[in-house]
Amino acid sequence: MFNITITQTQIKEMPAGREWKPTGKKDDAGETELYNYTPEITKKKEVETKIYEQCTEILDLKAVIEAVNK
Repeated sequence: MFNITITQTQIKEMPAGREWKPTGKKDDAGETELYNYTPEITKKKEVETKIYEQCTEILDLKAVIEAVNK
C-alpha cells in the first residue's frame, strides 16, 4: 500500500503571547534583578497544511514524478 501526501509549508507571523524577561533593574537592596512581562509579541512559526492525501495499492512512480515536475 502506498500513501501519497502533499503538504504546504509556510513561515507565518503568529501571536506568541508575552515573555518573562529581565528589566535591567535591581531591587531596592541592589541584589536581585527584576523581571517583567514584555508587551504582546509575534514570532515566526513554520505552519504545515495538508493539501491532499490518498492511499492506493498500485502506484506508477514514474507518472507521479512526471506530474510533480511539470
